[in-house]
Amino acid sequence: MRSFLFLFALLFSLGSFGQTFITPFEANDIYQVKSILVTSNDDTQTEGAKFTIYTLNNGMLGNFTIKTPDGEKKKFKVVDVKMVQLEPNGFAKAMMFSENISMTKVLKNDYSFLEHMKYIYYEKIEIKAGKFKLLQLLNPGFDEYIKVYLDPNAKETSHIGFGGGEDKSYYIQKGDQSFLLKKKNYKKEFANLFGDCKPMMGMLETEQIDMKFKDFPLHIAIYNESQ
Repeated sequence: MRSFLFLFALLFSLGSFGQTFITPFEANDIYQVKSILVTSNDDTQTEGAKFTIYTLNNGMLGNFTIKTPDGEKKKFKVVDVKMVQLEPNGFAKAMMFSENISMTKVLKNDYSFLEHMKYIYYEKIEIKAGKFKLLQLLNPGFDEYIKVYLDPNAKETSHIGFGGGEDKSYYIQKGDQSFLLKKKNYKKEFANLFGDCKPMMGMLETEQIDMKFKDFPLHIAIYNESQ
């Protein structure tokens, strides 16, 4: 459990430098990945050099075929896959991770999170009872306790300038619990997500933080550092 003073300093640093979710991977970039690693349900791992067939729709990876380094083609169905790890090319990586620097760990001279920032992860999550999808993980490197996945059907908030706005919904995995989190329900779900974190709830009571949906990445970072 971190001290209150440490968490206050953490909050200041995060507010100054930011903590965000990564930019979703573009379908056009998937053919240019540098490496592929598929983990099946039985934890068997298969390396791939490139995709030959795939469907990537709004952050949801469908059935796919890869070519292994020795030229063999292997087909995979979503139902049989636990996780897919991709290493994007340099430009795509820079675009995706430019705002995802974990200042919380930099402050502690812990740069292990950079290893996670090399890769894109699609993980299987139960979106409804008995219905599973491979969705992109949006918070690699600070997903120890709460995982945030792209919602393929999410709408975005309005945004002035270049790029899109923030997504209005995400799929969440916390422990054995998975559910769709919507912006309009964030305050109602706040206690479900963070109620077991006394330091954070103390910050909320003293108005050091609030329950704004745009601060969701910040809330997760504080939660992780409070454990």
